[in-house]
Amino acid sequence: SSTPPPRSASSRAPRSGGYYTTNRKRTTEEHVLSQLCALNGMHSASAACASLSELFASYLHEGGGADPSSSASSSVSMIQTSLEELSGYSRAYQSLLLDQAKQTIANWCGMVNLDDPPRVSLDPLPRMHKFLLAEQYELDSSAFSKAESENRIEAGLLQILRDCPLVRDITQGKADGDVALTVANELSSQLVDVVLGTILRDRKRFTDWGALLLSKEVRCLQDMMCAIVSGENSRGGRGANDDGGMAEDDLISTVNILDKFEKLNQATTILQLERPADWSTMAYTVGGSRGDTKGSLTPDEIQSIMLLRVDFSKEAVVSVCAGLKKG
Repeated sequence: SSTPPPRSASSRAPRSGGYYTTNRKRTTEEHVLSQLCALNGMHSASAACASLSELFASYLHEGGGADPSSSASSSVSMIQTSLEELSGYSRAYQSLLLDQAKQTIANWCGMVNLDDPPRVSLDPLPRMHKFLLAEQYELDSSAFSKAESENRIEAGLLQILRDCPLVRDITQGKADGDVALTVANELSSQLVDVVLGTILRDRKRFTDWGALLLSKEVRCLQDMMCAIVSGENSRGGRGANDDGGMAEDDLISTVNILDKFEKLNQATTILQLERPADWSTMAYTVGGSRGDTKGSLTPDEIQSIMLLRVDFSKEAVVSVCAGLKKG
């Protein structure tokens, strides 16, 4: 019998460059990975331009005393021009990374417009918004014991995010550390807006037990965002070395995530006060006052949050917040 002809290589593997250019419908996993690959590329381009800019800056420092009439001075001028252009490119790539990260989050996590009625959606953020709208915070100790169930919070808030393909792949280390931080920062901002906006717009009523429940929910969300940055669910963590530890240069700080949650943490602290006047003993910076107030609640926001406590009198709240406004 005749020998059958060998199979074409194209039947075993896609041609270079053809994987995403065919008419074949991509799987969800492929779609997420292609977007993460693009984000990784933007970050790498920004970092490369920044590194070259720093290198040129070191050359300028070494040749800063060149005679203006010498050829060396002409080289210095060229290096200065290149340095400025590279710095501009680095900033442009970083800006593009942020814009695309926001769009990627919108694609995979959805969006919540607090001015619109809640809509039916399978996306994580609208589903979490629906959970918070249904949440009750005017609780006694018995109701709190049932509401604080780890399984209930896990199912209503955390697992929804964990099941998101974007969050899953980033947590598993499929994005560069700085890309993971960029996505987690933006997602944290949106989560804070959804949680804080929901309790204020829906005028949730809080007891001290309800405040404890909200505090626990916020802490769980904050911890999850930090886990995305650190890649705790990936093997050995993000940037793990051969020994399973983390190389010092690869450690990604979660300080930015904590900063994003600052306003929400302030809100939970306010709701757990024994009385409105106790806020004056807190070391929080108030937004709208002098100094660095980024991420801080304004006096008006503090007043609105205090008024959610069922056992705080309006007169006491107004008195405390009037002092904050004067300060």
